[in-house]
Amino acid sequence: AFTEQELLTYEHFWDMIGASRLLMVGAERRGLEKGMAKGMERGMERGMKQGLEEGMKQGMEQGLEKGMKQGMEQGLEKGMKQGMKQGLEQGQQEERRRNARGMKAKGIPVEVISEITGLTVEEVQKL
Repeated sequence: AFTEQELLTYEHFWDMIGASRLLMVGAERRGLEKGMAKGMERGMERGMKQGLEEGMKQGMEQGLEKGMKQGMEQGLEKGMKQGMKQGLEQGQQEERRRNARGMKAKGIPVEVISEITGLTVEEVQKL
């Protein structure tokens, strides 16, 4: 059998063990919560950074592609308009020369041909 003092010491021992367990469980829980919060924070930071980098890269690629396509379309349209304008002007100029040659062959004076066709006197003389 145990003495009263031994029983009190025994109870006190288990009370201390219980209190220590409570403290440890509480510390574990707080540590886990802190670790989870810190992990979430770091994960969010890394995820946001990576997402931003990837988003910017993808946005730049899409913007460049769209810009190049739009530039090519505009350049093609402008080139076609300019080419058509130049072709028309060249065709009109050639038509003036052809008419001037015909008039010159019929003996019409160079000055009159120049006035009618819009060609210079020198241009008509060279035909």
